[in-house]
Amino acid sequence: MTEELKHPYREEQKPSERPVTKEMSLESLLTVSAETYCKTNGRELNDYLMVGVHGSCYRSNLDTHLIKVPFLTEIVVDAQIVGTREYNVSYITYFGTALIPRKAL
Repeated sequence: MTEELKHPYREEQKPSERPVTKEMSLESLLTVSAETYCKTNGRELNDYLMVGVHGSCYRSNLDTHLIKVPFLTEIVVDAQIVGTREYNVSYITYFGTALIPRKAL
């Protein structure tokens, strides 16, 4: 008999009821590489699953904007933020790599 993998959070919920994303502040976007982040924290790169993330918001919402990332994300690395302006409206687009600890999966 095979054991079913259990979700580390909210185990009482059915898989379809578990959250897929969570919100993190823009401060969670780091410009350092995944390798540097792992080295700084005494971890190996293969300790993480890497998933690309991206999003955008109006520049006026930067103070309150939260980015959506996969639920178990620890941090977003290799982040880049690009500002654009169209018709007197400023937008911020961001993208990077979410690091998800494999032990949490």
